[in-house]
Amino acid sequence: MQTPLFQPESEWRAPDLASLPEWKGAKRIGLDTETADPQLRKLGIGVRRDGRIVGVSFAIEGGPGPFYLPTGHAGGGNLPAESVYEYLRRQAAEYTGEIVGANLQYDLDYLAELGIIFRRAKMRDVQIAAPLIYEMHDSYSLASIAGRYDIPGKDESLLKEAGEAWGLDPKKGLHHFPARLAGPYAEHDAVLPLQIYEKQRAELDEQDLWGIFDLESALLPVLVKMRRRGVRVDFDHLDRVDVWSAQEEAKALQRVYDLTGKRIAVGDVWKAKAIAPALVEIGVKLNYNANKIPSVTKELLGSIDHPVADAINRARRVNKVRTTFADSIRKHAVNGRVHTTFNQIRRTDDDENSTGAAYGRLSSVDPNLQQQPARDPEIGPFWRAVYVPDEGAEWAALDYSQQEPRMIIHWAERAGIRAAFEAGDAFRSDPSTDNHAMMTRLIHGAEACAAMEPDEFDKKRKHAKNIFLGRCYGMGDPKLCHSIGVPTEWVRTRTGRVIEVAGPEGKAIIEAFNAGVPYVDQLSEKLDLAAQKRGYVKTILGRRCHFPFRNGHYDWTHKALNRLIQGSSADQTKLAMVEADAAGIPIQLQVHDEIDLSVSDRKVATDLAEIMENCVQLTVPSKVDIEIGDSWGGSME
Repeated sequence: MQTPLFQPESEWRAPDLASLPEWKGAKRIGLDTETADPQLRKLGIGVRRDGRIVGVSFAIEGGPGPFYLPTGHAGGGNLPAESVYEYLRRQAAEYTGEIVGANLQYDLDYLAELGIIFRRAKMRDVQIAAPLIYEMHDSYSLASIAGRYDIPGKDESLLKEAGEAWGLDPKKGLHHFPARLAGPYAEHDAVLPLQIYEKQRAELDEQDLWGIFDLESALLPVLVKMRRRGVRVDFDHLDRVDVWSAQEEAKALQRVYDLTGKRIAVGDVWKAKAIAPALVEIGVKLNYNANKIPSVTKELLGSIDHPVADAINRARRVNKVRTTFADSIRKHAVNGRVHTTFNQIRRTDDDENSTGAAYGRLSSVDPNLQQQPARDPEIGPFWRAVYVPDEGAEWAALDYSQQEPRMIIHWAERAGIRAAFEAGDAFRSDPSTDNHAMMTRLIHGAEACAAMEPDEFDKKRKHAKNIFLGRCYGMGDPKLCHSIGVPTEWVRTRTGRVIEVAGPEGKAIIEAFNAGVPYVDQLSEKLDLAAQKRGYVKTILGRRCHFPFRNGHYDWTHKALNRLIQGSSADQTKLAMVEADAAGIPIQLQVHDEIDLSVSDRKVATDLAEIMENCVQLTVPSKVDIEIGDSWGGSME
C-alpha cells in the first residue's frame, strides 16, 4: 500500500524494551492486542488462518504505563517482535494477579499462539461482568459500558486522521499505519478496562456477585482451550452427506411431483413462489403480500396434514444439512478441524453486533455447533458422524439426564412445597427415574397407567412432558394446547376483547396436570411473586436474572421459573467444565446439557461424569449418561 504524502503528526514512540517494568507483584494489569484479522467478520477469529498480532498494550494499575509494544505495523515504528514476545512470555509465566480486559477470549487465543500463556493469573473481563451486573441493557460494547459509568471513551481523533490519509477504515486498517499513529489509541485500550473494572467491583460487592463472576472468570480460559483444541472433521463422510442430502431432496421433490404434477427444483425448497403451486394444488389457501408473493411459513407447513406437505418438509430438512451445516463446516475448517467460539454470556462488539445467550447458557458461533440436527433420529446421527475424535481415541458424549426437571424439584423442595417431595423421593430412590413417566403416573394414577396400552401411555407421557416443559418456559394455556396438538377457542371478555383460551379437551388435560403435579405451578407462582417484589431471581450459584421495570412494576415475571431453571442449569454445567479442566480433562464441546471430548481411556469419561454429577449438590441426585462411539454421531446410536 502506498504511503500517503501527508501524514498526521504524532510524537508517540515505542518504549525502550530494556526499560519495561516487571509485572510480578502488580495487583491488576489491563491487557489488549491489536491484530490484522482480515476475515474476522466473515469467519470469526483468524488466529489459525491469516490473522496476526501487530501489537500488544498493557497498563499496570497505579502505574507505570500504559505501554504499547508494536510488532507488525506496515508503516513502521515497530519493536523487534521476538524480543517483545519473549518479554511477554516471561511476564505471563510469573504473573499471579488479575488480567483485566474486554473480550479476553480473543486476546488470549492470539497470545497463546505465540506461547504467551497465563497459567496462574485470574482473568477479569469487563464485558462479562457487565451483563452479570445487569443483563437487560441494549448494548455491552466497551464504549456503551464506559458511557454508563461516565468514563470518557477512546480518543480516536488521531486514528481517524490516519484513516483519512490512508483511505482506510481507521480500526480495521490500523495495522497499515505507522505505530506512532496507533500507539495512543492502543494504550487507551489497556487503560479503559481498568477504569471500568474499578466501577464494576463496587457493584459486584453490592449485589453479592463475586461467586458467579469468579466462576465465569475461571471458565474463560477453559473456553479458549476448547476453541484452540477444536474438533476433527471426517471430510470423506462430509462428502457422503452432501451426496445423500441431494439424493434425498430429489426423492422428496419427486414425491411432490407425483402427487401434484408440480415440479420443484432441487435447492428451491425455501422459495415460497417455488413451492406454492404444489400447495395450491392440494387445496391450501395461501396469503399473498402486495407484490403477490405467497406466504409459506414453517408453521403453515407443519399444520398441513398431507403427504405433499410432509415431502416438502422432508426436502427442507435434508437440504439444510447440505446448504447450512455442511457448507458451514467447509467454510470454517482449518487443517481438518473446526474451532468454534463459545460465547459464555451476552456481549456486543464494537460494531454493536450482539452475540451470546441470556441467563448463563453457552452459545457458539463460527460455526454454531449448538444448532446441529439432533432430534431427527435419521438425520441427527448421520450428520454428527462428521465430527470424529482425535487419532487413536473414541468420542465420549456425557449428557445430564433430565437436568431441568431435577432442578425444578430441587427448588420446589427448597421452597417447602410439599407436593414436590413425592417426586423428589422417586429420584432419591432411583436416580434413573423417568421424570415424564413419573408425572404421567402422578396425574393419572399408577394403576390406571399400568392398565394402559403402550401407545396410550406414550401419548399421555408426551402430553405431560410438553405441559411440563411449557410451564417451565412460562407458556400460557393456549400455547400449551398448541404444543400438545389440541384445539383452542376464541372468546369475548366482558370488556369486549377477543382472546384465545384452551378448548375443553386441552383444559381437562392441563387441569389434570396441575392436580397431579401441583408443585410446578406452585413454584412458578412463588417465583412470580418474588420477582414482582425485587425485580430478579437468583440462580443456584448466585447469578441474577432481572426483569424490566415498566409503568411502575416489573414485567415478564411469569417467566421467573424459566429464568431460574435455565440459569441454574447453566451454573451447574459451567462449574462442571471448570472442575473438569482443573482435573486435566480436555473437553472439546459443550452443547445444551452435554459435554463432549475425545478419550483414549474410558475412565476419563467416568471421571468427568462424577464431576458433573457432584459439582453442585441438589436435593435430588444428578445423573449423567455416558455414550461412547467412533464419532459424535456414533455416540448417539
